[in-house]
Amino acid sequence: QLIDGVIIADERSQGWKELTTRFDNYLERLVRETAKLNYFVGFTREELKGTIVHGAYPLHPMAVYSLPAISEKVAQNNRTLFTCLCEDEQGSFKRFLDKTSLDLSANCPPMFTVDQLWDYFANDIRQQERTLSIFRDFEHLRTRLKINDDIGLRVLKTVSVFRVTTPSRFKITEDILIYSLNILPEQRELFITELARLSDLQSESHILMRLQADGSYRPAVSGSTETILEKIRKLIEDNPEKLGQKITPYLKTLWEDLPGTEPREAVDYSDDFGISRSLTIEPVSMYQLRDSLDNLTKDIGKGKYNDGLILAVLCQNSSEIEEAREIARTTLADKSYQQVVVAIPKEPLQLSRLLLEHQALAYLKKNEASLYGEGGELYEEWKIWSDDKNAQLVQMIGELLAPEKQNLDYFWQGQLHNIKQNKELKKLASLVMREVFPYSPQIGDPKLDQDDFNGNWGYRKDCRDITLKLTDSNAAETLWKETASAPQHVILYF
Repeated sequence: QLIDGVIIADERSQGWKELTTRFDNYLERLVRETAKLNYFVGFTREELKGTIVHGAYPLHPMAVYSLPAISEKVAQNNRTLFTCLCEDEQGSFKRFLDKTSLDLSANCPPMFTVDQLWDYFANDIRQQERTLSIFRDFEHLRTRLKINDDIGLRVLKTVSVFRVTTPSRFKITEDILIYSLNILPEQRELFITELARLSDLQSESHILMRLQADGSYRPAVSGSTETILEKIRKLIEDNPEKLGQKITPYLKTLWEDLPGTEPREAVDYSDDFGISRSLTIEPVSMYQLRDSLDNLTKDIGKGKYNDGLILAVLCQNSSEIEEAREIARTTLADKSYQQVVVAIPKEPLQLSRLLLEHQALAYLKKNEASLYGEGGELYEEWKIWSDDKNAQLVQMIGELLAPEKQNLDYFWQGQLHNIKQNKELKKLASLVMREVFPYSPQIGDPKLDQDDFNGNWGYRKDCRDITLKLTDSNAAETLWKETASAPQHVILYF
């Protein structure tokens, strides 16, 4: 109402009548949108129209709402709400009026929107200690925009104004930005595309971050930190020792949660012997295959029993692929390695940088939790990057280990085996198991106390009964009774 008292429209003039007649549809839509947002509490629809939309024109309703708030937060004695409206200064409403003319052929009348408040109050924002970081963020992000990126600059100014005013009645969503910047319906799709560009975290020129929780936007940096891209780069290139593990041991910590890493069951062997055996897949580096092969195979399973291994060699270049193939054809042809199948990529893997970035993100979350931990200032941005790297890793490992993709060559006992389908890999597993375990299953296998898939014991008709009797708590007494009652035979020796 104070603003309405300062801005006086001559409603009897011919110019005002022409404006309200020509742009009646636009002004009515603005009234509806403002009423829907409901941040002018206590105003009826007619009061919104008369006091806010018509009464404060050409000040946009969001600028009407934000002007008292920003003035209260940062205004100096000589720069206030009233000087913004009345004084001829850089960025002021008065100067806007002096420079703006009405074009009746346009789709809407000229409006002083919320982004223009930044131009007037920017110096005050810089001088206040509590808002200095907001000014620094603005200046930093502005350098990412191209010189002629007008919409990017307007969006950045709007979001920065809202950071100062900290509105409690709405979040800075796509719809709020469209409304605040006076984006017309026919411009909506183009503006949404521009928002996507400005918030694309894969681009180093992005200035916004979209929070997944509520769809709101915020500047893509904190006033006290570098960009997350820059931190990742520095960790990888300048301080890799902070990451701790090498990439292969780090990958093993993620291995069980990745697709295609489950053991390959020896199905045919299991059908023949009634016992489940399989080959466990483990990632290994070329260094491990070359220099630590005995360590990989001398204690298979490291205390957890494994029947055999498929060593997936993470070759990073063509020379490593050739070296791995030579080891598979020669060293691993020895019978002492009969429990080991080697899987070698046909093309070099682009995995190293991805794993380092994944590891750097985990480091930042743990060691800079106030920024990147759950509830931290930049957690949402961290999560977007983390989800993206996880998705890339899942896709890369899944495609690498899927036999149908034919990305790996499988060697066993010095020979290359042509594997094109998962069932062929299972046949290879059965072949390995028949070589390693050619005799009957171990007595302790759980198969001996449960039915097979058909509910019977096939060729071992008495096996279950005997096993259950022997494992019963009264086994000794039962055995004594049964043997005592059995027919006795006299064996004569000559």
